[in-house]
Formats: sequence, C-alpha cells, structure tokens
Amino acid sequence: MKQIYKIGEFSKLCRVTVRTLRHYEDQGLLVPYAVDPFTGYRTYHLCQAQDVGNILHLKRLGLSLEEIREVVERGDNRPDEKLVEQKIVACEEQLRRLRGQLEELQSLNKQLNEKQNMKVFQFKRIPARPVASYRRRIESYDVLGKYCVEIIGPAMMQAGCVCPEPQYCYTIEHDAEHRDRDVDVEYCEAVAEVMPDTDVLHF
Repeated sequence: MKQIYKIGEFSKLCRVTVRTLRHYEDQGLLVPYAVDPFTGYRTYHLCQAQDVGNILHLKRLGLSLEEIREVVERGDNRPDEKLVEQKIVACEEQLRRLRGQLEELQSLNKQLNEKQNMKVFQFKRIPARPVASYRRRIESYDVLGKYCVEIIGPAMMQAGCVCPEPQYCYTIEHDAEHRDRDVDVEYCEAVAEVMPDTDVLHF
C-alpha cells in the first residue's frame, strides 16, 4: 500500500481540505513528513492519517486548537482529567442553554400554530353567574392548567361548588398591560351560588 502522499492526496484520504492541513501546520499540530526545499511541495506519511483523526476527535470533544496543541506536544492523544472535567461543565451549561432555547422555540411554535388556527371568532351570550376565583402571579399561561388541576379543582370540590350548564370560565389579567411572563392573573369559574370564601377561593 502507498505510504507517501502529496498534500492533495492526503487531504482526500483524511477527508479534510488542503487549507485545513496547512492551518494545522501553522498551528504546530501536524508537520508534513517532508517539504521539498525547491518547490515547497508537502508530502505526508500514511501513519500521519491517525494524527489527523486524533485532532478531529479532540475537536469534536470541544477542545480548541491551542488545547489540542498542548495535548500533541505532551505526546499523548488524550486530554488530562482536569481539562475533560472543564469540558463536561461547559457541555452541561450549553445543554441548559439549548434546553431553554428549545422550550422557548416550542412555546413560540405553539403560539404561532394557535394563531394560525384561530380564523373564526364567535360571540355568544352566556348567563350571568357568580364565580369562584383564584388569583396569583404565574410564570406563564402554560402553567395555568396545572394550577386548575392541582389547586383550584380540589379547592372547589372541598367547598362543595356546583358548576351548572352551560359551564364556562375565564381569566382576568391585573397587570397594566398584557404580559407573556410573570402574569398577575385571576381565574374565574361559573358556579351555581356564592359560597363562603376559603384560603384559596374568593366568590
């Protein structure tokens, strides 16, 4: 099997560009096997393909070229334990940022889909009724359903509330203007009669 390769051939073998190989040389990461003193043509030995593979692997782990050079100069193919721990912390922080970004994008996508589907508005007359209300500041409307299930619903059952037909509920925002986050909201649900106030509900 061929052992010596011109730089173009070696770049194809390693699946990197010639520009990348020259950059690795400038950074002291990969010195050519030989350089023609007259033409400046560079050649590489087959065994150096493993060196390129190690460099690419360390890059995938998040090491900078400077950090990779330190590993190469140390004569090892692996970073030390301290550097690995630093990269783990950096990855965890990046994951946290990405999860937050993903949640915001999913929320935005949901809002856009809901907006697209809300093509027809209908106005209906409903009977005036007393309501059981629950007011608090919530992170966003996404969590309101959880409060209905875990707090409001059980409190209404404990108070003996009856919800006659047609059943309906609504919310009132108490902030000066609409907010998507940190909302002062009052949830109201129609009931048959006014009951004594509780620690949770106001009628």
